[in-house]
Amino acid sequence: MKTATFRGQVDAAGKLNLHEPERFGVAVGKCAGKPVLVSIKVDRPQRSTPQNAFYWKIVIPICAEEWGYSKDAMHIAFRMKFLTIPADPENGRPLETVKSTTELDTVQWEEYIQDIRELAWDMSEIRIPLPNEAPLEGMFG
Repeated sequence: MKTATFRGQVDAAGKLNLHEPERFGVAVGKCAGKPVLVSIKVDRPQRSTPQNAFYWKIVIPICAEEWGYSKDAMHIAFRMKFLTIPADPENGRPLETVKSTTELDTVQWEEYIQDIRELAWDMSEIRIPLPNEAPLEGMFG
């Protein structure tokens, strides 16, 4: 069985109220007699299509052109610089890893873009426009 994701709300008393309790019951039934892993995290919105377009059509090309990287290499370099998760051998993570930008919620995404904006300015006085200053023509195509 693939991973199943369920949304819900935890009330003030700490009770979990699922949005689709029947579907949850079906998924649990499919796991009868098997070990399972249950994770809980706060549900935050992921970055939007316009945020993603701004990154790939404005932020990445400006920096890649200035510093001589391909767009993909620039993306990887920024991930390594700002999204590295340190090794933690005591907790079973012996190697350093790099988080994917797809894992960032909208607040984390804006912090990531701001980190890039500050780096670009500090290293090369590159001014990356704010999203409301960037041209929108053709950005979503």
